[in-house]
Amino acid sequence: MFSWVLLSRQFRGNMESDKLKRNASAALFFLGTLVGLAGCAIYPMAVFTVGANDSSQEVWGISLVFLSLFPTCILALRFRLVAGCMMLFVPCFYIYSEFVQRAYMINVRHFPQPPIDSTQIIGSFSLTWPYVALGTFAILTSVLGWPTVFRWPTFFSLVNRNTSE
Repeated sequence: MFSWVLLSRQFRGNMESDKLKRNASAALFFLGTLVGLAGCAIYPMAVFTVGANDSSQEVWGISLVFLSLFPTCILALRFRLVAGCMMLFVPCFYIYSEFVQRAYMINVRHFPQPPIDSTQIIGSFSLTWPYVALGTFAILTSVLGWPTVFRWPTFFSLVNRNTSE
């Protein structure tokens, strides 16, 4: 009897812990979704300034930064590891696109550019920090085995069901 009470308390504690983990994940990804919606609203203003001096990689980088946080946060509610990897890809591609844009301005457009310093790289982090934070959270919690926020419903096959009628 005593062991049954301890076992039930431990099970209830695990259920409460899972619920807390699920709620924390839902809250963070919901905030990421709100930031992603803001990025979608800001995107038309960012694209309005695109012109002949911009390389295609920079346009892709800007588009990824402003448009991909919303869908990846929704994807993270169920597929946390995939979404986390996608979220960490965006800052890497954005920094790459900034360097390609710089080379494009120097070599193709023949505009002199100031030397690259750490302030330029840190400045690009101001746009991509939600991706780094949420992507790291998604990957770490996936590796640690946290429960997903949404679970798919279970479907039972009527064909393979053993019936003895």
